Amino acid sequence: MKLNSSYAVRIYELLKQYQNIDKRVMSLEDLRDYLGINIEEYKRFTNFEIRILKVAKKEINESTDIIIDYEK
Repeated sequence: MKLNSSYAVRIYELLKQYQNIDKRVMSLEDLRDYLGINIEEYKRFTNFEIRILKVAKKEINESTDIIIDYEK
């Protein structure tokens, strides 16, 4: 598996745990906590989405055995 982002690796691991459920609902606060992202980092959701979520989604979809998406 070739994931460059440590956040992509963590999200991949999290989603693989719930792969058989088909859908995982998580609050932004819980996701930030799981990823180890301090509340002072990426204060605006737009920045969090661009730098964390979109990068991780692209890497996971292109480089792993699962396809992911998210809803705001």
